[in-house]
Amino acid sequence: MPKISPAKSIQWLIILGALALFLYWKFDVGIRRYFDVDEFAHLHWGYNVHLGNKPYQDFFYNFPPFFLYPMAAIFSVFGRTAASLVAARILMFIVFLIGAFFLFLLSALLRGYFFAAVATTVFIFLPLPYDKLVEVRPDLPSLTAALAGLYFFIRGREGKSRNKFFLSGLFFSLSLALVPKSLFMLLPPLIIFGIDLLRTKGKERMFILKSFLPFALGMLIPGVFLVVLILNTDKPLLAVYSMSRLSVNIANSLSRQFYMAPNLFFYPNDAYYSFAGYNPVYFSNLAIWIGAAIYGIWQFLVSFTLDDEKKSQRLFLLTGVFLANLIGFIRFFPLKHAQYLMPTAPFAALFFTMLWFDFWQKTIPKRFVPIATVTGVVLICILGFRMYRVKRNWTNAGTLAKLERILNKYPADSPIFDLTGETVFFPDGYYFCCLPYGQYQQTLLFDYPALEYDMDKKNTLYVHAGIPERLNVIPDMHRKYLEDNFQWSDDGMMERK
Repeated sequence: MPKISPAKSIQWLIILGALALFLYWKFDVGIRRYFDVDEFAHLHWGYNVHLGNKPYQDFFYNFPPFFLYPMAAIFSVFGRTAASLVAARILMFIVFLIGAFFLFLLSALLRGYFFAAVATTVFIFLPLPYDKLVEVRPDLPSLTAALAGLYFFIRGREGKSRNKFFLSGLFFSLSLALVPKSLFMLLPPLIIFGIDLLRTKGKERMFILKSFLPFALGMLIPGVFLVVLILNTDKPLLAVYSMSRLSVNIANSLSRQFYMAPNLFFYPNDAYYSFAGYNPVYFSNLAIWIGAAIYGIWQFLVSFTLDDEKKSQRLFLLTGVFLANLIGFIRFFPLKHAQYLMPTAPFAALFFTMLWFDFWQKTIPKRFVPIATVTGVVLICILGFRMYRVKRNWTNAGTLAKLERILNKYPADSPIFDLTGETVFFPDGYYFCCLPYGQYQQTLLFDYPALEYDMDKKNTLYVHAGIPERLNVIPDMHRKYLEDNFQWSDDGMMERK
């Protein structure tokens, strides 16, 4: 076993210490941070699945249903308490850890373990989309599954392992089943499959075709589960329509009403960078994303010039996935919410780290390169700590206290028409919940229950709107009905007159 020099040992101690700090800060922010309205929506829908209700049939839902079942399992274990919400955040942290581990493995394929450790540290630090990577939403599990699929694809292809090809197909399909936008992750591997078929003949081509079969089988398994879940809703056509065409129509409608430029979140924003205006955290984020984009394009071109086929195709796959997701965000996603940057973020960290390493190796004497690398890690630790000190104060204490008051005041079986999802632990008082469905009412081209009829049928006595302005995001007739028949109470609740 080769000996590790004292200098190398010190470098590893520093980088591992930095990783430990960043992971602790991420975990602490995750359990403290206030809950986003999207999180409440997913939690609320998950609780309704726990009650035995079916998406699409019993409540409006325009996503694939996979994510609801882990949420329902959490409620089965922790019950109707605020602890369930924190448990969901802890689950997301575990999923994040797994995703960071696969990023480490992918990065190591390019430059080795030390490079991979630095790239993973940069990813955990990355201010945008830092907050989204602790939230309860399907995007993070989808990203983690896609990273696993990409890693097993590379390993399966290089080792000619059908088992790894099977795992690759399984994880890619799971990623798509959680968030269909992850399709961009799959494009470069499919291109490689196509190139392999065109370049080979005879037995070698037959092996590639046989390798594709376990990949396809892996892809098929989540698809079969999805079909079963769709059939179980008792309204399969509505389910397919809701998660496909309707979802696209809603996104297009909202994008026309509320235009979001692709660079919207790259302007100063204290919600992401912890500080208002121009500040070191903001500039570090900008440097990482811009540097990664430029160097990612360059490395994509370099991948076509390398003599080593293994290195060439590894680089092509990783740069291809990075650029495909970046182009998808800029050109194809109608809405530019920060969570849609999540599939791109690991690769932004990877290619910025590659730029960082290559810059120092080409500009300073070799013996000073480790010092420059470690100095950079220490610098982002300082910036990460500054960011953490602010974010740890943006807590969910007030929200959880409000939820406890509502849980103590209203009977557990009381249906609540919740416009934000914050009440979480109650049956739905109306078919729609949690969403500003009045903003895209013109896209809802299917038969859904009339508000008055459905609320009378369910004997809905309570509405949660949070604030009066929330009534403005539902159809005017629905708003008028609520204002005429309900009166405001405590904690953003409305009670039937």
